[in-house]
Amino acid sequence: DVSPETNDTVEVALGLVNGDANLDAVFTNDNYQRDRVCLGDGRGGFTCSDLSADANRSLDVALGLINGDPHLDAIINTRSGETSRVCLGDGAGSFDCGDISPDTTGYQGVSLGLIDGDSYLDAVISRFNQTNRICLGDGSGAFTCSEVSADTNASFGNALGFFDDDQHLDIVF
Repeated sequence: DVSPETNDTVEVALGLVNGDANLDAVFTNDNYQRDRVCLGDGRGGFTCSDLSADANRSLDVALGLINGDPHLDAIINTRSGETSRVCLGDGAGSFDCGDISPDTTGYQGVSLGLIDGDSYLDAVISRFNQTNRICLGDGSGAFTCSEVSADTNASFGNALGFFDDDQHLDIVF
């Protein structure tokens, strides 16, 4: 076990959260447990703490450079009725979290990529029996979200990649 507080873990993302050369882990936890950040010591050990004071039913996490500083940030998706979160990292292993958008409830999966051609990371969010969403980042940690299409599907996840020759990032749900 990395930490006893990760016993209802749904997803984990790995990255360099606190700026040293040791791989760290961010865990999303279901059943109203707090999500956890576990800082690696480079020898297989971890020191874990709450990612934030929020105790949601988190389903997925993606890490990336969202607000333009060199510190790794996180997007955390939650179950229906709870708003998904953007958590901005401080480079020391702590995060400041807030809602992505008031219309971002009931998410399943999340991916980060450069969707709209600017240099700011955007989020693609899968929703179960609801419309999937694209949230365009503005480089400050804020997002503007809209529907991918009017279709409602049972989407649990998504992946981004280049599937045709137009050099624009494509999405598979």
